[in-house]
Amino acid sequence: MSGINSIVADTNIVIYYLEGRPQISPYRFANFYLSVISVIELLGVKTIEGISYRDRKTFIEHSIVLAFDDDIKELTIQIKQQTKIQTSDAIIAATALKYKMPLVTADKNFKKVEGLNLFLLELI
Repeated sequence: MSGINSIVADTNIVIYYLEGRPQISPYRFANFYLSVISVIELLGVKTIEGISYRDRKTFIEHSIVLAFDDDIKELTIQIKQQTKIQTSDAIIAATALKYKMPLVTADKNFKKVEGLNLFLLELI
Protein backbone atom coordinates (compact mmCIF):
# COMPACT_ATOMS: atom_id res chain seq x y z
CA MET A 1 0.00 0.00 0.00
CA SER A 2 2.99 2.30 0.42
CA GLY A 3 3.12 3.06 -3.32
CA ILE A 4 -0.35 4.61 -3.42
CA ASN A 5 -0.08 8.36 -3.02
CA SER A 6 -3.08 9.56 -5.04
CA ILE A 7 -6.55 8.03 -5.04
CA VAL A 8 -10.03 8.83 -6.18
CA ALA A 9 -12.11 8.24 -3.07
CA ASP A 10 -15.69 7.07 -3.39
CA THR A 11 -18.17 8.90 -1.18
CA ASN A 12 -18.34 6.03 1.30
CA ILE A 13 -14.58 6.12 1.81
CA VAL A 14 -14.70 9.77 2.84
CA ILE A 15 -17.44 8.99 5.37
CA TYR A 16 -15.50 6.01 6.76
CA TYR A 17 -12.32 8.11 6.89
CA LEU A 18 -14.10 10.79 8.92
CA GLU A 19 -15.52 8.08 11.21
CA GLY A 20 -11.96 6.90 11.86
CA ARG A 21 -12.49 3.36 10.58
CA PRO A 22 -9.21 1.40 10.71
CA GLN A 23 -9.70 -0.09 7.22
CA ILE A 24 -9.05 3.37 5.78
CA SER A 25 -5.75 3.88 7.61
CA PRO A 26 -3.56 2.65 4.69
CA TYR A 27 -4.81 5.66 2.74
CA ARG A 28 -4.54 8.32 5.44
CA PHE A 29 -1.48 9.92 3.83
CA ALA A 30 -2.75 9.68 0.25
CA ASN A 31 -3.78 12.68 -1.79
CA PHE A 32 -7.55 12.44 -1.98
CA TYR A 33 -9.24 13.28 -5.26
CA LEU A 34 -13.02 13.51 -5.38
CA SER A 35 -15.52 13.47 -8.17
CA VAL A 36 -17.90 16.42 -8.08
CA ILE A 37 -20.59 13.75 -7.53
CA SER A 38 -18.99 12.78 -4.22
CA VAL A 39 -19.03 16.41 -3.11
CA ILE A 40 -22.75 16.59 -3.91
CA GLU A 41 -23.41 13.31 -2.08
CA LEU A 42 -21.39 14.39 0.96
CA LEU A 43 -23.00 17.79 1.40
CA GLY A 44 -26.40 17.27 -0.21
CA VAL A 45 -27.93 15.49 2.75
CA LYS A 46 -31.11 17.02 4.11
CA THR A 47 -30.39 16.18 7.75
CA ILE A 48 -26.69 17.09 7.82
CA GLU A 49 -25.68 19.95 10.09
CA GLY A 50 -23.18 21.10 12.65
CA ILE A 51 -19.96 19.19 13.19
CA SER A 52 -20.69 16.54 10.56
CA TYR A 53 -21.23 19.18 7.88
CA ARG A 54 -18.12 21.12 8.93
CA ASP A 55 -15.99 17.95 8.96
CA ARG A 56 -17.15 16.99 5.48
CA LYS A 57 -16.67 20.53 4.17
CA THR A 58 -13.15 20.69 5.63
CA PHE A 59 -12.26 17.32 4.13
CA ILE A 60 -13.45 18.49 0.71
CA GLU A 61 -11.45 21.72 1.02
CA HIS A 62 -8.30 19.62 1.69
CA SER A 63 -8.99 17.34 -1.28
CA ILE A 64 -8.78 17.95 -4.99
CA VAL A 65 -12.20 18.05 -6.63
CA LEU A 66 -12.20 16.86 -10.23
CA ALA A 67 -14.78 18.65 -12.33
CA PHE A 68 -17.21 16.92 -14.65
CA ASP A 69 -16.14 17.45 -18.25
CA ASP A 70 -16.78 16.07 -21.75
CA ASP A 71 -14.24 13.24 -21.35
CA ILE A 72 -15.91 12.08 -18.14
CA LYS A 73 -19.31 12.42 -19.81
CA GLU A 74 -18.24 10.15 -22.69
CA LEU A 75 -16.66 7.59 -20.34
CA THR A 76 -19.81 7.62 -18.21
CA ILE A 77 -21.94 6.92 -21.27
CA GLN A 78 -19.69 3.98 -22.19
CA ILE A 79 -19.88 2.58 -18.66
CA LYS A 80 -23.67 2.93 -18.62
CA GLN A 81 -23.90 1.16 -22.00
CA GLN A 82 -21.77 -1.75 -20.80
CA THR A 83 -22.84 -2.10 -17.18
CA LYS A 84 -25.86 -1.91 -14.96
CA ILE A 85 -24.62 0.67 -12.48
CA GLN A 86 -26.09 3.85 -11.03
CA THR A 87 -25.28 7.02 -12.96
CA SER A 88 -23.59 8.63 -9.96
CA ASP A 89 -21.29 5.61 -9.57
CA ALA A 90 -20.60 5.57 -13.31
CA ILE A 91 -19.48 9.22 -13.09
CA ILE A 92 -17.17 8.44 -10.16
CA ALA A 93 -15.71 5.45 -12.05
CA ALA A 94 -15.29 7.53 -15.21
CA THR A 95 -13.44 10.17 -13.20
CA ALA A 96 -10.97 7.57 -11.91
CA LEU A 97 -10.54 6.15 -15.42
CA LYS A 98 -9.93 9.55 -17.00
CA TYR A 99 -7.24 10.46 -14.51
CA LYS A 100 -5.79 6.92 -14.41
CA MET A 101 -5.97 6.79 -10.64
CA PRO A 102 -7.13 3.96 -8.42
CA LEU A 103 -10.65 4.18 -7.05
CA VAL A 104 -10.99 3.26 -3.39
CA THR A 105 -14.46 2.15 -2.37
CA ALA A 106 -16.44 -0.30 -0.28
CA ASP A 107 -19.07 -0.64 -3.03
CA LYS A 108 -18.83 -4.00 -4.85
CA ASN A 109 -20.84 -2.66 -7.81
CA PHE A 110 -17.67 -1.00 -9.10
CA LYS A 111 -16.26 -4.46 -9.90
CA LYS A 112 -18.52 -4.38 -12.97
CA VAL A 113 -16.53 -1.53 -14.55
CA GLU A 114 -13.94 -2.85 -16.97
CA GLY A 115 -10.46 -1.39 -16.78
CA LEU A 116 -10.98 0.31 -13.42
CA ASN A 117 -8.02 0.17 -11.03
CA LEU A 118 -10.11 -0.74 -8.01
CA PHE A 119 -9.23 -1.05 -4.35
CA LEU A 120 -12.30 -2.64 -2.79
CA LEU A 121 -12.38 -2.45 0.99
CA GLU A 122 -14.31 -5.00 2.98
CA LEU A 123 -15.73 -3.45 6.10
CA ILE A 124 -16.79 -5.59 9.00
